[in-house]
Parts: sequence; structure tokens; C-alpha cells
Amino acid sequence: MHSVLRYHCVQRSLCSFCIHGECRAHGEGGEKKLLVSGLDGAGRREYLEVVLESAPDAIVTLDADHRILDWNSGAAELFGYTRDEVVGHDVDELISRDDTVREARSYTEKVLRGERIPPVETVRYRRDGTPVDVLLSGAPIIVDGVLLGVIGVYTDITQRKLYEAELMRSRRLESLGTLAGGIAHDFNNLLSGIFGNISIVSSLLPEDSPARGYLDAVEGSMSRAVALTHQLLTFARGSEPVVRSLDTGGLLRETVAFHLAGCSVKAEFDLPGDLWCLRGDARQLGEVISNLVINARESMPEGGKLEVAARNLVAEEAAAEGLKEGRFVRMDFRDSGTGIPAEDLDRIFEPFFSTRPQGTGLGLAVVHSVVEKHGGRTRVFSVPGEGSTFSIFLPVSDSLPNKAETAGAIEEQARPGGIRVLVMDDEDYVRNVAAGMLEALGQIADLASNGQEAVSMYARAMSSGSRYDVVILDLTVAGGMGGRDAAGKILAMDENAVLVVSSGYSTDPVMADHLSCGFSGVLSKPYTMKEMDTLLRALTGTGERDAAP
Repeated sequence: MHSVLRYHCVQRSLCSFCIHGECRAHGEGGEKKLLVSGLDGAGRREYLEVVLESAPDAIVTLDADHRILDWNSGAAELFGYTRDEVVGHDVDELISRDDTVREARSYTEKVLRGERIPPVETVRYRRDGTPVDVLLSGAPIIVDGVLLGVIGVYTDITQRKLYEAELMRSRRLESLGTLAGGIAHDFNNLLSGIFGNISIVSSLLPEDSPARGYLDAVEGSMSRAVALTHQLLTFARGSEPVVRSLDTGGLLRETVAFHLAGCSVKAEFDLPGDLWCLRGDARQLGEVISNLVINARESMPEGGKLEVAARNLVAEEAAAEGLKEGRFVRMDFRDSGTGIPAEDLDRIFEPFFSTRPQGTGLGLAVVHSVVEKHGGRTRVFSVPGEGSTFSIFLPVSDSLPNKAETAGAIEEQARPGGIRVLVMDDEDYVRNVAAGMLEALGQIADLASNGQEAVSMYARAMSSGSRYDVVILDLTVAGGMGGRDAAGKILAMDENAVLVVSSGYSTDPVMADHLSCGFSGVLSKPYTMKEMDTLLRALTGTGERDAAP
């Protein structure tokens, strides 16, 4: 059962209009709902005005001379002009600039010829001169065959364009990271050979040899190459953090203070006492903060102020920032330096891009890579001559920070005549250099080219009663068993095996969390003979042997 009704409505503007409808009963309770079926002539016009005012998009109507006839509240909010300020003005001159006015006029003329404009992405300008990305569509207003004007709809797509640009940048950096990781890994292996041979030659020279000075200079240059490779690997391999619960405030204060010690840049902290703990890799996130502080410090060569602030973001606030579901901590690093030119902002996170002659262009690339792979986000705002603000958003942990993990020393009685070391690496020159180092240290070296060969050699040594004192395993082997799998098989045979993981990928989680993977020590490529000797002595309790003649 239903009844036809006629409602007389009054708007806030005191204009009235009529709605025809019918009232029908629905559901068991007989709940009545009004179904609008029609409007009278005057009411329809008023109803459409309400619809236009309620629309979230900017809707503009024009006459045949491009002059604005109507301007809804969406247009007022988007462009910053009230309706009374714009009626009668040329829309193309009002919200376009020199670089877009010709394009804007062409669209208006097209619609005035009776054609429609399908949705097209373009740029218009707000009252304060700032550009806004919009999706523009338009259609002619035709009554009884006569073209009276134009209706244009502008949808704000600024946020969508920002997200698209960020997605494209992330994909581009991911591709560069894959390439960089492969190059850096091979480069580290080459450095291992050079470093190792320098160490061996140095051990053969008398203490007063003039050649030692030249070798020391070479080692200094090599150390800088190693540091560069490490940054490149962090950029490339930041996807594998060893996650822990971290004290956010402590990490910020300690890292910032360390990198500003003794310089003319002063830090100001705004860190609330209830700051949530981060969920992340302490070493990698420490490097993120370090690079941001170094970047700020270098932008203020005459000194200045670095403001470091952090605050908690609940899930709703994080979602508003375009982050995935969950709680986050936002950290801001605001400097008073030289700022970044607008044309460089889209490239500052690319590897090897730097605005400073002495820069490597890897610091900010590392920041972006590590933060992204932690499930976070990086943003930058800069005004040339006034400074820059870098903001990073990182997910939080629900647990308290872990205490520092300490590795217990392995105490074994050294065997006379040198310790036996098995070295597994898929690169011939790396194996041979390692063997040369061990021989120079007075140790006994056996070599394997892959994990399966190392496992077989360890099994034979076990069966002969002469087990290896230390096994050095390359983590990554092309086309064969790597160090982690080999370690598992060796430990299954001998739970007391002393295993060392070695890799050019110093940022790999196995390297950072080697104890939980069954390894007793780490030897990051490239390494020197001194580093190898120090590790062997720590693992076996032996002293350095006399160098071989």
C-alpha cells in the first residue's frame, strides 16, 4: 500500500520548490520511505542548484564569451575565489597562467562549437598562484537547439599524481637497486683480491721498508672504495632488514649527537616521552638517520640549526598520509641550509645524483631504499635559500626494545702447527688470496668452490679424525649451494663446528644476525689479513703465527 505525496520544501536561501513522491511501506514494521519521482518546473531548477552545490568537484558554467555564470562551492574551495568574486570574469584568464592559457582557451572554444571534452589531465592555478593538477571535462549547454554556454567540471587529482610519481620513482629505484647490487657484489670480490694481496705483500716486507708507505696509501684508497661499495649495497639490499624493537628517541638522540659532535651545526630535539618504539633494523635505520644528518650538516657549511622532531601516528593519521594500515612514527629533520632547487627534488633519491661536487650521490638513495623496504615512506619539502625538511614514516613495534645481544667467545685449545681452515668461495682469486693470507699467518688452508664440496670435505675430515678448526663459507654461490645451506649440513654432522660467514653483501640479514643462523663469526668482503687474523684468534684462542718466509 502506498500514497502519493507532494512536499513543499524551503532552502536556506528561502527559495521554495516542490517535490512529488510516493510513500511506501517496507519491511515487517511497515517503515515508510519517501521515493522522489518528480519536481515541478521551478522546483527542478532549485533542486539542481542544490545538487551542484553539494558536488565535491569544482563545477563552472560559462556564457558564449567565456564569462563565468555560476561557480559552485567546490570551485570556491579548489581555486580560492568566492562566487561573487568571479561571476562575469573570463575563466581562462582567472585560473590559467601564461603556460596554460592557450590550452585552456582551446578547450573552451571546442565546447562552444558544440563538442564535448572527454576527461583530460591538465594544470590550473589557485588564487595564491599555486598549481593544482585537475581532471577537466566539459560539455555544451544546449536548450531547444540553441547553445547557451558551457559547463566545465574540475576534479582535484593532486594527491593521485603525487602517489603515481612516488610509485614510478620507487619502481625506478628498485630497478637501479637490482643493477647496483650485482655490480657492488662483483666489485667487492675484486676488492677482496686486491686487499688480500696487499696484506700478503705487506707481511713480507721489513718494518722499515719504504714500500710500506706506498702500500698504506693504497690501503687508504681501497678503504674509501669499500665504504662506497657498502653504501651501494645498502641501497641495493635494503630490502632485507633484521627486525628488532628499537628505542626511537634513543636512536635519534645518539645518532644525531654523534654526527654533529664538534661542528657548528646545533641540534634541537622535539621528542615526546611517549614516543612509540620502531620495528626495524638498528644498523640500517641508524644509517638512514646518519645520512640525513650528514646531508643537513653539509647544507649548512657556515653552521646553523637542525630541528629533529618525532611524533606518533595512529592508524587513521597514517592512512591520511597514504601509508599502509597500522601505526607509524613520523620523524622530521628540518635544516636551515641552502635548500634544494625545485628541478632537483624529483631526483635527489636517485643513486649517484648529487648537487655537491664532493658528494657520492648515495646517501639519500640509501635513505629512500631502507625506509621503503621497512614498509615506510620518505618525503621532502624544500625552499631554496631557506632550508629543507626530510620526513620519514616508519612502522612501530608492539614490544619493548631488546637488550643488546652479545656473542659469547668460543674457547678452544689451539692445535700445534697451525689451525686448519676450510675456505669455500666460488671465485678462484678470492679463494687463492684467502689461502695466501692463511699461509702467511702460519695456518693450514684447504679450498672448496661451492657448498656441496665444502660439506664433502668436512665429512672426510671428520671421518679421518682431523676436523677443521674453522670453516669460512661464502654466503652466495652462483648456480650452487651457498654458505647458509652448507652451514646447516655441516652443523648436522658436527654441532661444535666453528663456521664463519663471508660475503660482499654486508647488508644481508644472515651477516647481521649470523648467530641465529649457526655462524660463529662474520668476515665481510673485502677483508685484510689483519681482520682475518683477529677473527681467527677470537674464535680459536690462537695468537698470530710468524709470517711464512
